[in-house]
Amino acid sequence: MSQIYTAEQWDKLEPVLRRLAHGSVLMAREVLVEGLRPAEVARRHEMSRQSVSQIVSRIRKILKDEGRPGLVPVVLWIPQELENQLESLDQDYVVMAIRKLIAEG
Repeated sequence: MSQIYTAEQWDKLEPVLRRLAHGSVLMAREVLVEGLRPAEVARRHEMSRQSVSQIVSRIRKILKDEGRPGLVPVVLWIPQELENQLESLDQDYVVMAIRKLIAEG
């Protein structure tokens, strides 16, 4: 399989995947960044090719759904009690609020 992301692109996208199992993210990186075939990754990790392909498909979907042109993921440390409130906000609203903050400097 050919490389889909560069290492630099992947490093910027990885925060979006922080809630997934580390092993799943590692296997997806091997396929999507290093260009290894799912069968090779499966042998390395003693898994079935189908399992690796499912993991890669899931992660590709997450990256497609989460990524928007011109946006980059940001890791932000907030109090735990605010986590649910932030997750429940509409993404478009959050983007608008961030743009406003940037414009205000």
